[in-house]
Amino acid sequence: MTRDQFIELLQRYEPIADADCKGLSLDDLDISGQVFERIDFTGCSFRRCDFTNAIFSHCRFDQATFSHARFKNGMMSHCSAIAASFDHATLHGYGIVGGCFAQATFDRTTMDACSLSDVDFSHAALHLASASKTTFHKTRFEQTDMSDSDFELTVFFQNDLRQVDFRDAYFDRAVFNETNMEGMQFGGQAFHQCPFNRANLRATRFDDCSLTMCNFQDSDFSSAQILGCDCSNTLMIGADLSQSTFSGSQLRQSIWQHCVAHDITLQDCDLTEAIFHYANCERADFTGAQLERTDFSYANLRNAVFARSRFQDTLLHRALVSDFSLLKNPGVQERQEYLFDAERWSAERKPLPARSAPTR
Repeated sequence: MTRDQFIELLQRYEPIADADCKGLSLDDLDISGQVFERIDFTGCSFRRCDFTNAIFSHCRFDQATFSHARFKNGMMSHCSAIAASFDHATLHGYGIVGGCFAQATFDRTTMDACSLSDVDFSHAALHLASASKTTFHKTRFEQTDMSDSDFELTVFFQNDLRQVDFRDAYFDRAVFNETNMEGMQFGGQAFHQCPFNRANLRATRFDDCSLTMCNFQDSDFSSAQILGCDCSNTLMIGADLSQSTFSGSQLRQSIWQHCVAHDITLQDCDLTEAIFHYANCERADFTGAQLERTDFSYANLRNAVFARSRFQDTLLHRALVSDFSLLKNPGVQERQEYLFDAERWSAERKPLPARSAPTR
């Protein structure tokens, strides 16, 4: 098929199926609103093309070029784009379902409000200028390079990210729920208000990172290393933090309620106004920690180490301790009267009588 023949097909505004278009130069064409099924576009050039509302199903784009192309409100379903180039392309409201984009390049590509599900990005290079409000769901990332990318409100849901290179990437309210990030390493990067709910972060390492207002609820953070990071206002509720290390980190106003934190190391951390209600901190190491107005009510602190810790209005209401001399420290409050009043009220409160069914 020639370029002119392809243009004639476009002008019919009918679905195009089962055609061989290999190697065509189709630069600068308006392909908006077209429907393609089982077309072989191997090696084609689509530079600066407009794909608004275009739909591709089971098409082949291997080694094709889409540089500076525009994709808006359309879809690629179960297509192959191995080693294709999407450099400087713009994708807005676009969907990619299934298919293989292995070894494809997305250099300075923009993705906005896109949805990518069950896509293979193995050995691909996604150096995204920005990926905002975009979702990656059950996507294959094997030796994938996503370094130097900007992720804002991007969702990584149920993905294995262990082989992704995120060096120099920036994350603003990016979501990592139910992802596998075991053993990954991050250095000097920002994660602002990022949820990591139910994520696997075992043995993950963060050096000099900003993790402010992140949510690690119910995540597995065991054996992780968080060194010299700003973790202010983070949520660790219900997380497994056993044997993890938070040395030299800022943890002001963080919440650790009901977390598993036995054998954790929090040396030289700032835990001002942090809350450890019902946390299991057995054998935790708080050496040199700042514990001003830190609340350990109902926490398990047996065999915990507080050498050189700085106490001021530190609350240990009903906390379990091995060394009772800790409670005599002048900066420690052993009990809180309003909590005793609340406990007494709960114990004495009579249950409300069962409501009888209304009579007619």
